[in-house]
Amino acid sequence: MEENYELLAKVLTELQRQEVLNGLNIPKDIKKLNINAESLAYLKMLQDYKTQITDKGLTVWIPEPAAFVLHKILISPKRKNPDKKEKDLMAAQSIGELCLSYDHHRDRLSEIFAALPKKWRRTIADISKSISPDLFSFLPTTESGL
Repeated sequence: MEENYELLAKVLTELQRQEVLNGLNIPKDIKKLNINAESLAYLKMLQDYKTQITDKGLTVWIPEPAAFVLHKILISPKRKNPDKKEKDLMAAQSIGELCLSYDHHRDRLSEIFAALPKKWRRTIADISKSISPDLFSFLPTTESGL
C-alpha cells in the first residue's frame, strides 16, 4: 500500500529590533536553500523550549506546547492582521487550557513563564486575563513580582 505524505514546513527567522521599530516584516531570502524565511518576534522562546516528535520514521523538532501558548499570547499585540491575532489568541486559549489538564504541561507553563523577562510576563498576564481566566489564575503572577 502506497502512502502519500504532505509536509508543510514554515521557515522562520527572528524578527530584528530595527524591523520592529520600522514596522517591517519582510521575508528573508536564504539563497543557499532557495527559500524565504518569515520573520517572527520572540522566536528564541520557541527555539529554547522545543521537543522532538517522531511519526512514521520522520523526526521533527516542534515548540513545547507551553512555550507555543505563551508565544502566541506574547506576539498577539504585534499582529497587524486582526484575523491572525484572533487565530493566535484562540489557539493560545484552547491549547493553554488543555495544558492545564496535564501535570507535566502545567509545570512547563509555570517554569517557562517564570523564566521570561518581567515585561513579557506582564504582557502575557494582561492578555491571558481576557482570553482565559483559568490560564490567568494559574500563571504565577504574584510570585514573579508583576
